[in-house]
Amino acid sequence: MKEKPFGISALVLAGGMGCRLQGKDKLFLDYKGERLLGRIERQLKAHFSDILAACNRTEAMDGLGYRLVKDVFPGMGPLSGLLAGLRSAKNQWLYLLACDMPYFSSIWLEELRHRAAIIEEEGMDIKAIAAMDGLQHEPFHALYHVSLASIIEKLLSRQEIYNNSLAGQVARGVKGSLKVAIKGSIKGAGLQSLAKYASFEFLDMDKNCSLYEAKQKLFFGINYVSDM
Repeated sequence: MKEKPFGISALVLAGGMGCRLQGKDKLFLDYKGERLLGRIERQLKAHFSDILAACNRTEAMDGLGYRLVKDVFPGMGPLSGLLAGLRSAKNQWLYLLACDMPYFSSIWLEELRHRAAIIEEEGMDIKAIAAMDGLQHEPFHALYHVSLASIIEKLLSRQEIYNNSLAGQVARGVKGSLKVAIKGSIKGAGLQSLAKYASFEFLDMDKNCSLYEAKQKLFFGINYVSDM
């Protein structure tokens, strides 16, 4: 099958607090002698013409070449940042990664691009393509279709309604933060939860040596000072 060429946008989620980094700001971290966000941008520029960052702290992105988007539902976690990116992307597919992930694989991107081209050609109702890791999938270094935006918006709207309800206020008063899951809500608004509500295609990176080697570093994230 001859694949039709199409573009892919890239989105970096840059809204985390870095609570485990002993006071260091994730948005200003250096890695191997280079500002981490600058390193990520440099790697992405070789493969994407539309590079976004979901970040509400515009001053932290000064001097970088990202197109900034702000959370649609502030304080609602990474799904809100993904929604902002999907709404603003110039292409039908969006490649997602986080601001603490220093590695990138062009081989993996081409595998994702190949699968997305087949999905488009065959008109399959697949909303995301991600790597499988054991019994769960990796939500980062994955492709998300822009049509997923409406699903995420409905889920976050439902969660926001609960947060503002009497039950949500009571839950926050008792627990200190909202950790109560009710039917129809998404606990923590986590990215992995999205697979329960939309059709995903999962790929096995262990199927060939090149992808297996890429996998060893690709999903590494800087969460502790010892990771730097």
